[in-house]
Amino acid sequence: MGRYYSEGVSPEQGFVTGDLSESASRIGRSATPVSLPPLSYGQERLWFLEQLHPGGSGYSIPHAIRLAGHLDVAALERSLDEVRRRHEVLRTTFAVSGGRPVQVVSPHWQVALEPVDLGGY
Repeated sequence: MGRYYSEGVSPEQGFVTGDLSESASRIGRSATPVSLPPLSYGQERLWFLEQLHPGGSGYSIPHAIRLAGHLDVAALERSLDEVRRRHEVLRTTFAVSGGRPVQVVSPHWQVALEPVDLGGY
């Protein structure tokens, strides 16, 4: 979000359906809009569906992969971090500014994976 705000907001706090200043005060930071791009037509559709059914899973598609053998967790984390770094769409959330939905692109952040061994199932 550093591109669009004078102070950053974490990705977890980025998806808001209220006003940006309200969200900023809720998380205890000041977020001064610099330049917020409008939503594309596809993004507007997603935002509208979220307004109709908040927290819905219409856009989330769960998928599982069965892995056999040793998993190099550090290599997987680095790979996912690089994909997120290269693709802003994976770091984009929606907010409302001036009564209109806008895009908020978060800065690159790293996520630590927490592997769960399901071998006993």
